[in-house]
Amino acid sequence: MSLHVYVGGASAEIERAEAFIRRVRAAGHFITFDWPAEIRKSGKANAGLGERERFDAWRACLDAVSDADVCVFLAPRDGKTTRGMWAEIGAAQAMGAVPVYVGHDDDSIVTSMCEVVADDDAAFAALEAR
Repeated sequence: MSLHVYVGGASAEIERAEAFIRRVRAAGHFITFDWPAEIRKSGKANAGLGERERFDAWRACLDAVSDADVCVFLAPRDGKTTRGMWAEIGAAQAMGAVPVYVGHDDDSIVTSMCEVVADDDAAFAALEAR
């Protein structure tokens, strides 16, 4: 069955998100918003965006979360940070979803309402099991 999938992560790890998105597409699923492609197209992320651009980008992310059957969130590794992903997880949870979260179950109280997996391969397996 084909799913609508949102993949969240850190723009500092754009290559990782791109690889996961490619894998999801190759499996026949639909990506609700390819934010890495938008960053590549504009050449800007987060602080590099103007006020209206930030609003439009954030609205697109939240709309994509609400359009998804499954949300997968790739927590950044090696000391990198993300801010928007945490709000996206909360938005998904507020709609009754149980997001797939790649990281540690003690990263935040937010992850207590996620399916926590250890790595990207396990996230893909969790996605395929839905």
